[in-house]
Amino acid sequence: MPRAIWTGVMQFVLISFPVKLYKATDDKGISFKTFHSICGSSIRLKKWCEACGKEILPDEIDKGYEIAKGQFVAFKEEEIENALPESSKIIKIEKAVPADEIPLITYEDSYFLVPDKGGDHVYALLFNALSMKPKVLIGRVVIRNKEHLVAIRPYSDGLLLSMLHFADEVRDINEVVVIKEKKVDQKELDLATNLLDHLTGSFKDINQRDIFREYIETMAEMKAQGQVITIEEKRPVITTGGLIEALQKSIELSKAGITIAGTGEVKKPELVIPIKQQLDQLYGVTEDEINKIILEQTIEDTQERVDILKELTGYKSFEEYMKGHPKEFEGIDVSYDFRLITISDDTYPRINLPILKKIGVVADHFGVLIYVKSSKKQVARKVEDDDILKLF
Repeated sequence: MPRAIWTGVMQFVLISFPVKLYKATDDKGISFKTFHSICGSSIRLKKWCEACGKEILPDEIDKGYEIAKGQFVAFKEEEIENALPESSKIIKIEKAVPADEIPLITYEDSYFLVPDKGGDHVYALLFNALSMKPKVLIGRVVIRNKEHLVAIRPYSDGLLLSMLHFADEVRDINEVVVIKEKKVDQKELDLATNLLDHLTGSFKDINQRDIFREYIETMAEMKAQGQVITIEEKRPVITTGGLIEALQKSIELSKAGITIAGTGEVKKPELVIPIKQQLDQLYGVTEDEINKIILEQTIEDTQERVDILKELTGYKSFEEYMKGHPKEFEGIDVSYDFRLITISDDTYPRINLPILKKIGVVADHFGVLIYVKSSKKQVARKVEDDDILKLF
């Protein structure tokens, strides 16, 4: 059973009965913690006094109201409590208003309003009365040292209390947006309304899962297992021209039940396979074995080399080729001037042999040097241009 966040009395003219408030929603968003990247310890934020130049203790902190920039008037807890209106433990109903008169922007958080001991009969009476009339009760209540305007209406088998923003808390939309073109093309308008008709459905059919949270949780689990993840950059596409054509295609897609936003399924992040899972026999063995497998390997199919060289004729430099084939160089150490490739068994993800051979041809074609390092042997060998040819 969840814990009530507030208990008190609901007063409806001369009728009053005990009630409780429970949170109607749970915020399950992703929460990231900060930690020191060097040692991995969590970071604690200190309460610091700029004037004294030291950290202060909780019992040295007072509450104050700022009357001018840098000037505060101190308030004690009992003074604040004494200033609260009588509704600190009472939900006092003021009016019953038509539901459609309350702007959507006014609504804030919502809570389940339930009867406390001895209030069931009046609660049921009020619920049935509100269910018969399209009315919303408006009242006031104080929660956590703040007075709230509230709206109470039937919801499922009970009553829902929603916090409302006060009038001076709601900003004017004209502060940020002004529609310069209020007149639109009639054909575009007809297509837009047609598209809305095809998109019309039930809210129950909408995927209401938090896809971002599920994606982060999936990545966190994979990272905890030591897996490396590659991220593809995503950029939104904005329609800047050809609006009529875009509307017509959108209608065709909606007719077929296709949405650009996707199905909402969590796509597992792409992995970079760890080095030891693919070429265990290439590194961590003797230096002679490495030389035999990598530097003295021959390609039986000479046509494969010819095909690679034909492909390379479309690139002016190694830098250009590398940017066009990023997956072939995932995890490979390449110097900033694109003149050196370093192969290391502890930092270089193991690749299959055809890719390794292709990298040799590419390096030979553009005159790029290759270094081969073994963490087991703690050696580094420079591969000259002539030696690279031995790969083939």
